[in-house]
Amino acid sequence: DDYKDNHHHHLKIPRLALNEMFFAEDDPSRPTVHETSTGETGSLVQRSSGVIVSTGTGSTAWMSSASMVSKPDIARILTAAGLDLSFEELDNVTTRVNSDCVYSPSSKKLQYFVREPVMNGWYGRHDEPLSVSPRRGFTDLIRIKSLGWGETKLIVDGLRTFTVPYGSTVTARIAPEENWLRTVVFD
Repeated sequence: DDYKDNHHHHLKIPRLALNEMFFAEDDPSRPTVHETSTGETGSLVQRSSGVIVSTGTGSTAWMSSASMVSKPDIARILTAAGLDLSFEELDNVTTRVNSDCVYSPSSKKLQYFVREPVMNGWYGRHDEPLSVSPRRGFTDLIRIKSLGWGETKLIVDGLRTFTVPYGSTVTARIAPEENWLRTVVFD
């Protein structure tokens, strides 16, 4: 809902997000470096392909396709653990694993997903916390600080792009109820 510039001034973004926001480098071939913090996970510096943050309304499209674990990946993990499941059992496990990817549009939580976190020794001994920290979760509030080398962008609902300079922090939370979208049901 707002972000800070290099001088740490709060600047209002002149629109609300209905579905999602995406925080990443302008050049998709360059990983973005960011410090991400939520009330649930604390603060963590990461390199990744970006961070998707969605509302319940936005959880049905890009967020769900990005964050779902595929059936072949689940089968590979279970096989490595020595478990051999039938196709039906594998289907049930896959459904359970992915059951919270799509959630209620009226939820007061945001879902976040760190795309392709880099864990290649770049952080040395600090890679270990990256391997156990959640790539995806739910939160009331998320802060993402730009530590990137290039032009970091915040894209809101795929329609509006904002530059986030180095050292600036984006803060997102669910808007107050008076700003919620209302829908009409026809009987």
